Amino acid sequence: LHACSGAYTDRTLTPPFTLALDPVDGTIRGISSEGAGGAQLEIEAPVRSGGLMDLEGEMDLFDPKRLTDLSIDVRQTVLPPISPMSVRYIGHPIAEGTVDIGLRYEITSSELVGSNRFVTDQLALGDKVEGEGMVNLPFKLGVSLLTDKEGHITLEFPIEGNLDDPSFGLGNAIGSAAKEIVGELVKSPFRLLGKLGGGSGDEDFGHVEFEAGSVELETTAADKLRTLAAGAEQRPELILQVEGGYDAEADTTALQEAAFEVLLAERQAAEPAESEVSASLELLEALYRETVADGNLEDLRAQHTTTGEDSAEGATEAVLDETAYYRDLKTALIAAQTVDPAQLHDLGAARAEAIRALLVDEAGIGPSRIKVLEPVAVEPSGDRWVRCRLDVEAGE
Repeated sequence: LHACSGAYTDRTLTPPFTLALDPVDGTIRGISSEGAGGAQLEIEAPVRSGGLMDLEGEMDLFDPKRLTDLSIDVRQTVLPPISPMSVRYIGHPIAEGTVDIGLRYEITSSELVGSNRFVTDQLALGDKVEGEGMVNLPFKLGVSLLTDKEGHITLEFPIEGNLDDPSFGLGNAIGSAAKEIVGELVKSPFRLLGKLGGGSGDEDFGHVEFEAGSVELETTAADKLRTLAAGAEQRPELILQVEGGYDAEADTTALQEAAFEVLLAERQAAEPAESEVSASLELLEALYRETVADGNLEDLRAQHTTTGEDSAEGATEAVLDETAYYRDLKTALIAAQTVDPAQLHDLGAARAEAIRALLVDEAGIGPSRIKVLEPVAVEPSGDRWVRCRLDVEAGE
């Protein structure tokens, strides 16, 4: 073959899309309709829109399903010209990028065993074209999750099947593999980031837990964020979203407890007493009268008072269970502390800021890669831990 030309045309597109090879050069040796072996192929051709293809191997040209053993390498193929195909299949044009493709296909008696390797460089997708795309997946996010620090995406996957099976098609098999890879990534992106950051890959890094009422990052949560940051450094196209959360039940109780402790400390400092225990009980009673509007201290005291017999005099004596009385006084005073809804909102915002500060100020993630969302109320967990959710999106 010398100074030939070839073309692949997809006539299912409107207008039809053509990928041209020009000029085609090479040799095909040993063409036979009777030999047990196949013809030897060595062909190379530039891709007219950019790139170079090499094909080597063996094939029965009269019955390729009987015997085919081919290696096809496509290097530095420019991707934007194939946008008509990418729009149809994934719904996005290709704005920039190149790809190296390595295909190894063996067919014996219609049984196909193949391997595929795709390495893209600086791949960027354009905006979604409404109404287009045979596969409904967030491919821009998938590209961001796959793109490493050097701007490369490497995909390797096998395919197997019988060419005589009507349900099997090479294009469908490759499409299904790509769909599975991207689908798994976008379903659990934080497992990938955790693994890239040095984690086991089993832990979900998509949330951060705070103790109820607190904005301080616990040691475990801080370590988790550092691992996440290390993984995010390997995927520079990603934007991390931080959503501050608050639990209306657990956080309210914790804030009430904190407010009570502040109130108690202020009153104790202002009214020092000789006996700390008795003074604390007296102080709680004073605070109860001041702050529990619908409370009746005498009734509460009576609930914890029993009548016993004085052994010396034979008379009855009222006995107060001070421990239970103190506990119920404290519980009532805590419940009487007012927590404004704005405090819960501010608590969620402060948690998001704590996460952002660790990722940016300590771990060194670029500020533009962190998006802080509006705080939200989370589902009550029934325990003392409150989860703040993290998410990812593709960068522009």
